[in-house]
Amino acid sequence: MGKTMDLSQYSLASTLGIPVKKLLSKLEIWDAHSHIGTDKDGHAIGPTAFLAQMKANHVQRAVAFPLNTPDDPNFTKSNDQIIQIAKKHKEIIPFFRLDPKKEWEKEFDRVLDQEFQGIKLHPLSQNFPLNDPEFRKICSRAQDAKLVLLIHLGFGVKNTADHIFRIATEFPKLRIILGHAGFVDVEEVIKAVGDFENVLFDTSGIRVFDICELFQHLDDRRIAFGSDVPYFTLDVAIYSLLDTALLMGKSQKAIKRIFHDNLVRWLT
Repeated sequence: MGKTMDLSQYSLASTLGIPVKKLLSKLEIWDAHSHIGTDKDGHAIGPTAFLAQMKANHVQRAVAFPLNTPDDPNFTKSNDQIIQIAKKHKEIIPFFRLDPKKEWEKEFDRVLDQEFQGIKLHPLSQNFPLNDPEFRKICSRAQDAKLVLLIHLGFGVKNTADHIFRIATEFPKLRIILGHAGFVDVEEVIKAVGDFENVLFDTSGIRVFDICELFQHLDDRRIAFGSDVPYFTLDVAIYSLLDTALLMGKSQKAIKRIFHDNLVRWLT
């Protein structure tokens, strides 16, 4: 898993004479969206394999959280595993997971004094709507605790733009990362919260034309690189974003913001 092939040979930007490999060698990279563990859907990656990918692709730090772990409904064991990995490897920025439909307050209180920097919530895996009262309570607790909230947005999440607008408005001091940037609803989500200072769009798992949509309609300060490991490998995620940015004429300063500065600002 740590080995990567040279994707620069497939880079459209490289064929146009843009020195992609040289730019990449100088780029600091922080990943806003990755997983460690085993998912019910069969995807899995351990800390050793993930850290090897990070090293191979010159990724300095990565936000990491549990997958939708089998037989761990409250994420207690999975959250413990993430924090232990982060204590041993400072490259890992630990986020914990909760299920709003279970005893989330107990788990929130249990991990609050640990070194977690944020929460990951997944409306599809935990089967809750974005107007769920318990979800709103988690938003409130996260804002009070100064924790970042990363929300999975993808197929099946209904009325995404409207709900995210309400959340970002109701909790103006809550730093929100939109996992997968709203995905199929990216256009409407950009219209709803694209200029909100407390919202960051991560690029994990999205299509190239959705990345183009972000670059066309958002300030560069609102976008952060995300890989979605293990659903994608780091090299593929990095090259697809960098190649698109270069082809769309993004400056080196803008690329630096997207791959590094914006997430650093969010977490420090």
